[in-house]
Amino acid sequence: MTDTNPTQNQDDDAVLTGHDDAPVSIALATAARMMRTRTAALLAEEGLFAGQDVLLLALGGEKSLEVGEIADRLGVRAPTVSKTLTRLAEAGLVSRSAVAGDKRRVAAKLTTKGRAKLDRIAEIRSRVERELLAGFDAKDERRLRKLLRKATRTISLSARGEEVSMQAHSDLDDR
Repeated sequence: MTDTNPTQNQDDDAVLTGHDDAPVSIALATAARMMRTRTAALLAEEGLFAGQDVLLLALGGEKSLEVGEIADRLGVRAPTVSKTLTRLAEAGLVSRSAVAGDKRRVAAKLTTKGRAKLDRIAEIRSRVERELLAGFDAKDERRLRKLLRKATRTISLSARGEEVSMQAHSDLDDR
């Protein structure tokens, strides 16, 4: 797939070449996109597509989950989950069965082969995080985590329509 947004490419280039005038939002989006791309490449080596890992992880802590429950947990639509489950079932990573008492409802659970993939997914996520943080010392890493938590809380408050004041920022610093 070819990028068709020259402005986006220029912004990415500014971030990648270390220009301090790149907007923070662009720098954050670029880092997130690069992490997703790297993770997707490593998942592909395991025969998984991006997104399938998240579904497998959702099932990992449960005996089984219904399609609607998975969709709610992942914030996606039920047809998306059904399509992904079909692919995972074809790969032997999950099994599906009708819910007792209602044949229209379907539940999924990990197979032994699917459960084994959880360890590989955890290794991939850990590897990508190590790669991301390779140039950071422990203090920088703690500061980055703190700043990301703060940014997440701030945008969450704004999304809920709550005003974000300087006091809220200092309260967030203490957490």
